[in-house]
Amino acid sequence: MNRLMILVTAGLFLLVGAGCSSDDDPVVVGPPQIYTALTNFHNHLVADGTVDTQLSLNQGPGINLANHIVPGGVAVDRTLLLDAAQESSALNFFLTGGDGTILNQDEAFPLERDKNYIHIALGSLYVAQGQLRPTLMQLPALEAPPAGEVTFRFTHALAGSPAPIDIYVNGEKITNLVYGRASAPVVFSARTDSDDTLVIVPTGVTPDGSNEIWQSTGSLFKADRDYEVVLGHIPKFAFNGDINGRAAVYLNESQ
Repeated sequence: MNRLMILVTAGLFLLVGAGCSSDDDPVVVGPPQIYTALTNFHNHLVADGTVDTQLSLNQGPGINLANHIVPGGVAVDRTLLLDAAQESSALNFFLTGGDGTILNQDEAFPLERDKNYIHIALGSLYVAQGQLRPTLMQLPALEAPPAGEVTFRFTHALAGSPAPIDIYVNGEKITNLVYGRASAPVVFSARTDSDDTLVIVPTGVTPDGSNEIWQSTGSLFKADRDYEVVLGHIPKFAFNGDINGRAAVYLNESQ
Protein backbone atom coordinates (compact mmCIF):
# COMPACT_ATOMS: atom_id res chain seq x y z
CA MET A 1 0.00 0.00 0.00
CA ASN A 2 1.37 3.40 -0.94
CA ARG A 3 1.77 5.91 1.85
CA LEU A 4 0.48 9.46 1.22
CA MET A 5 2.09 12.60 2.62
CA ILE A 6 -0.11 15.72 2.86
CA LEU A 7 1.74 18.98 2.21
CA VAL A 8 0.02 22.28 2.94
CA THR A 9 1.54 25.27 1.11
CA ALA A 10 0.21 28.64 -0.02
CA GLY A 11 -3.35 27.57 0.75
CA LEU A 12 -3.16 24.51 -1.57
CA PHE A 13 -3.44 20.89 -0.50
CA LEU A 14 -1.05 18.60 -2.42
CA LEU A 15 -1.37 14.81 -2.20
CA VAL A 16 2.05 13.30 -2.94
CA GLY A 17 2.29 9.52 -3.33
CA ALA A 18 5.42 7.59 -2.40
CA GLY A 19 6.32 5.31 -5.31
CA CYS A 20 3.09 6.14 -7.21
CA SER A 21 2.41 4.74 -10.63
CA SER A 22 1.12 6.89 -13.49
CA ASP A 23 -2.40 6.01 -12.33
CA ASP A 24 -1.69 7.70 -8.99
CA ASP A 25 -0.75 11.15 -10.30
CA PRO A 26 -0.82 13.94 -7.67
CA VAL A 27 -4.14 15.82 -7.36
CA VAL A 28 -4.06 19.58 -6.78
CA VAL A 29 -7.16 21.06 -5.14
CA GLY A 30 -7.27 24.86 -5.18
CA PRO A 31 -9.56 27.23 -3.32
CA PRO A 32 -12.95 27.91 -4.95
CA GLN A 33 -13.09 30.93 -7.25
CA ILE A 34 -14.95 33.82 -5.64
CA TYR A 35 -16.25 36.77 -7.66
CA THR A 36 -17.63 40.04 -6.34
CA ALA A 37 -19.97 42.87 -7.29
CA LEU A 38 -21.01 46.02 -5.39
CA THR A 39 -24.36 47.54 -4.46
CA ASN A 40 -25.73 50.72 -2.91
CA PHE A 41 -28.88 49.80 -0.95
CA HIS A 42 -31.59 52.48 -0.49
CA ASN A 43 -34.37 52.19 2.11
CA HIS A 44 -37.72 53.65 1.04
CA LEU A 45 -40.03 51.16 2.78
CA VAL A 46 -42.91 52.84 4.62
CA ALA A 47 -45.39 51.90 7.34
CA ASP A 48 -47.96 53.94 9.28
CA GLY A 49 -45.46 56.17 11.11
CA THR A 50 -45.48 54.11 14.33
CA VAL A 51 -43.01 51.40 13.26
CA ASP A 52 -39.22 51.54 13.22
CA THR A 53 -38.52 50.76 9.56
CA GLN A 54 -34.75 50.63 9.73
CA LEU A 55 -33.78 47.79 7.40
CA SER A 56 -31.19 45.05 7.22
CA LEU A 57 -30.05 43.40 3.99
CA ASN A 58 -28.84 39.82 3.53
CA GLN A 59 -27.56 37.98 0.51
CA GLY A 60 -29.15 34.55 0.65
CA PRO A 61 -29.87 33.12 4.09
CA GLY A 62 -26.59 33.90 5.81
CA ILE A 63 -24.51 36.77 4.37
CA ASN A 64 -25.31 40.03 6.14
CA LEU A 65 -24.63 43.12 4.02
CA ALA A 66 -26.04 45.99 6.10
CA ASN A 67 -28.04 46.82 9.24
CA HIS A 68 -29.85 49.87 10.63
CA ILE A 69 -30.41 51.61 7.27
CA VAL A 70 -32.75 54.45 8.22
CA PRO A 71 -35.73 55.53 6.06
CA GLY A 72 -34.33 57.51 3.16
CA GLY A 73 -30.83 56.26 3.96
CA VAL A 74 -28.29 54.43 1.82
CA ALA A 75 -25.77 51.71 2.62
CA VAL A 76 -22.99 52.24 0.07
CA ASP A 77 -20.49 49.89 -1.56
CA ARG A 78 -21.73 46.62 -0.06
CA THR A 79 -19.91 43.60 -1.47
CA LEU A 80 -21.95 40.86 -3.13
CA LEU A 81 -20.32 37.42 -3.31
CA LEU A 82 -20.74 35.27 -6.41
CA ASP A 83 -19.73 31.65 -7.01
CA ALA A 84 -19.68 32.21 -10.77
CA ALA A 85 -19.06 35.09 -13.14
CA GLN A 86 -22.85 35.32 -13.59
CA GLU A 87 -25.47 33.96 -11.24
CA SER A 88 -28.91 34.57 -9.75
CA SER A 89 -28.83 35.45 -6.07
CA ALA A 90 -31.47 36.17 -3.42
CA LEU A 91 -31.24 39.60 -1.77
CA ASN A 92 -33.52 39.79 1.27
CA PHE A 93 -34.45 42.80 3.38
CA PHE A 94 -36.14 42.77 6.80
CA LEU A 95 -36.74 45.08 9.77
CA THR A 96 -33.53 45.41 11.78
CA GLY A 97 -35.49 45.44 15.05
CA GLY A 98 -38.03 42.83 14.00
CA ASP A 99 -38.22 39.04 14.10
CA GLY A 100 -36.21 38.51 10.91
CA THR A 101 -39.22 38.01 8.63
CA ILE A 102 -38.11 38.56 5.05
CA LEU A 103 -40.26 41.30 3.52
CA ASN A 104 -39.49 40.57 -0.14
CA GLN A 105 -39.91 36.81 -0.25
CA ASP A 106 -38.76 34.90 -3.33
CA GLU A 107 -36.90 37.77 -5.01
CA ALA A 108 -33.69 36.80 -6.78
CA PHE A 109 -31.55 38.97 -9.03
CA PRO A 110 -29.15 38.33 -11.91
CA LEU A 111 -25.68 39.51 -10.88
CA GLU A 112 -22.39 39.76 -12.76
CA ARG A 113 -18.84 39.92 -11.49
CA ASP A 114 -17.24 43.37 -11.15
CA LYS A 115 -20.55 45.16 -11.77
CA ASN A 116 -21.98 47.96 -9.60
CA TYR A 117 -25.69 47.99 -8.77
CA ILE A 118 -28.36 50.11 -7.11
CA HIS A 119 -31.01 48.31 -5.02
CA ILE A 120 -34.03 50.25 -3.74
CA ALA A 121 -36.39 48.79 -1.13
CA LEU A 122 -39.86 50.31 -1.45
CA GLY A 123 -43.49 49.65 -0.73
CA SER A 124 -45.68 49.44 2.37
CA LEU A 125 -44.98 47.12 5.30
CA TYR A 126 -48.71 46.40 5.58
CA VAL A 127 -49.48 45.42 1.98
CA ALA A 128 -48.89 41.75 1.13
CA GLN A 129 -49.86 41.75 -2.54
CA GLY A 130 -50.06 44.11 -5.48
CA GLN A 131 -48.27 47.26 -6.49
CA LEU A 132 -47.49 48.53 -2.99
CA ARG A 133 -46.11 45.30 -1.51
CA PRO A 134 -42.52 45.44 -0.21
CA THR A 135 -40.18 44.81 -3.10
CA LEU A 136 -36.63 45.46 -4.19
CA MET A 137 -35.69 47.24 -7.41
CA GLN A 138 -32.38 46.46 -9.09
CA LEU A 139 -30.73 49.04 -11.35
CA PRO A 140 -27.28 49.18 -12.91
CA ALA A 141 -25.10 51.89 -11.42
CA LEU A 142 -25.02 55.05 -13.50
CA GLU A 143 -22.15 55.78 -15.84
CA ALA A 144 -20.08 58.89 -15.18
CA PRO A 145 -21.15 61.76 -17.46
CA PRO A 146 -18.95 63.50 -20.03
CA ALA A 147 -16.83 66.37 -18.73
CA GLY A 148 -18.90 69.39 -17.72
CA GLU A 149 -22.18 67.46 -17.66
CA VAL A 150 -24.45 65.73 -15.15
CA THR A 151 -26.16 62.33 -15.28
CA PHE A 152 -29.51 62.10 -13.49
CA ARG A 153 -31.88 59.17 -12.91
CA PHE A 154 -35.20 59.41 -11.06
CA THR A 155 -37.16 56.70 -9.21
CA HIS A 156 -40.80 57.05 -8.10
CA ALA A 157 -41.10 55.46 -4.62
CA LEU A 158 -43.90 57.63 -3.20
CA ALA A 159 -46.14 54.80 -1.97
CA GLY A 160 -48.68 57.16 -0.41
CA SER A 161 -49.34 58.75 -3.79
CA PRO A 162 -48.44 56.20 -6.47
CA ALA A 163 -50.11 57.98 -9.42
CA PRO A 164 -47.80 58.73 -12.38
CA ILE A 165 -45.70 61.90 -12.30
CA ASP A 166 -43.81 64.25 -14.59
CA ILE A 167 -40.34 65.53 -13.65
CA TYR A 168 -38.77 68.73 -14.95
CA VAL A 169 -35.02 68.97 -14.41
CA ASN A 170 -32.89 71.74 -15.92
CA GLY A 171 -34.90 71.96 -19.10
CA GLU A 172 -35.36 68.20 -19.52
CA LYS A 173 -38.71 66.49 -18.96
CA ILE A 174 -39.45 62.94 -17.80
CA THR A 175 -43.08 62.09 -18.47
CA ASN A 176 -45.55 59.59 -17.01
CA LEU A 177 -43.18 57.88 -14.58
CA VAL A 178 -45.20 55.28 -12.69
CA TYR A 179 -44.69 54.16 -9.11
CA GLY A 180 -42.00 51.54 -8.63
CA ARG A 181 -40.11 52.44 -11.79
CA ALA A 182 -36.97 54.40 -12.62
CA SER A 183 -36.48 56.74 -15.55
CA ALA A 184 -33.85 56.30 -18.20
CA PRO A 185 -30.69 58.27 -17.37
CA VAL A 186 -30.85 61.94 -18.37
CA VAL A 187 -27.68 63.89 -19.21
CA PHE A 188 -27.57 67.69 -19.18
CA SER A 189 -24.95 70.42 -19.00
CA ALA A 190 -23.96 71.55 -15.52
CA ARG A 191 -24.97 75.09 -14.60
CA THR A 192 -22.55 77.46 -12.91
CA ASP A 193 -24.94 80.14 -11.66
CA SER A 194 -26.80 78.22 -8.93
CA ASP A 195 -29.90 78.07 -11.10
CA ASP A 196 -30.69 74.36 -11.15
CA THR A 197 -34.39 73.50 -11.04
CA LEU A 198 -36.22 70.29 -10.13
CA VAL A 199 -40.00 70.26 -10.32
CA ILE A 200 -42.39 67.31 -9.91
CA VAL A 201 -46.10 67.40 -10.76
CA PRO A 202 -48.85 64.86 -11.43
CA THR A 203 -48.67 63.63 -15.01
CA GLY A 204 -50.28 66.01 -17.47
CA VAL A 205 -50.30 68.98 -15.06
CA THR A 206 -48.42 72.16 -16.00
CA PRO A 207 -46.45 73.57 -13.06
CA ASP A 208 -47.94 76.91 -11.95
CA GLY A 209 -46.40 77.50 -8.53
CA SER A 210 -49.25 75.92 -6.57
CA ASN A 211 -49.71 72.36 -7.87
CA GLU A 212 -46.20 70.94 -7.48
CA ILE A 213 -45.52 67.74 -5.57
CA TRP A 214 -41.97 69.00 -5.13
CA GLN A 215 -39.96 72.03 -6.26
CA SER A 216 -36.28 72.80 -5.66
CA THR A 217 -34.04 75.52 -7.04
CA GLY A 218 -30.46 76.59 -6.45
CA SER A 219 -27.18 74.67 -6.52
CA LEU A 220 -28.40 71.10 -6.85
CA PHE A 221 -25.99 69.39 -9.26
CA LYS A 222 -22.22 69.45 -9.72
CA ALA A 223 -20.42 68.95 -13.01
CA ASP A 224 -18.96 65.51 -13.76
CA ARG A 225 -21.20 63.75 -11.22
CA ASP A 226 -24.08 61.31 -11.47
CA TYR A 227 -27.16 61.47 -9.25
CA GLU A 228 -29.57 58.76 -8.12
CA VAL A 229 -32.73 60.68 -7.20
CA VAL A 230 -35.70 59.09 -5.40
CA LEU A 231 -39.13 60.55 -4.60
CA GLY A 232 -40.24 59.10 -1.27
CA HIS A 233 -41.70 60.16 2.09
CA ILE A 234 -40.29 62.14 5.00
CA PRO A 235 -39.97 59.68 7.94
CA LYS A 236 -41.55 60.25 11.31
CA PHE A 237 -39.20 60.46 14.32
CA ALA A 238 -36.19 59.77 12.05
CA PHE A 239 -36.54 55.96 12.17
CA ASN A 240 -40.21 55.46 11.31
CA GLY A 241 -41.19 55.28 7.66
CA ASP A 242 -44.53 57.03 7.21
CA ILE A 243 -46.78 56.44 4.21
CA ASN A 244 -48.73 59.53 5.30
CA GLY A 245 -45.62 61.70 5.51
CA ARG A 246 -44.98 64.58 3.13
CA ALA A 247 -43.23 63.93 -0.16
CA ALA A 248 -39.47 64.30 -0.14
CA VAL A 249 -36.77 64.11 -2.79
CA TYR A 250 -33.63 62.19 -1.86
CA LEU A 251 -30.77 63.34 -4.06
CA ASN A 252 -27.85 60.93 -3.83
CA GLU A 253 -24.60 62.04 -5.39
CA SER A 254 -22.15 59.37 -6.47
CA GLN A 255 -19.13 58.96 -4.24
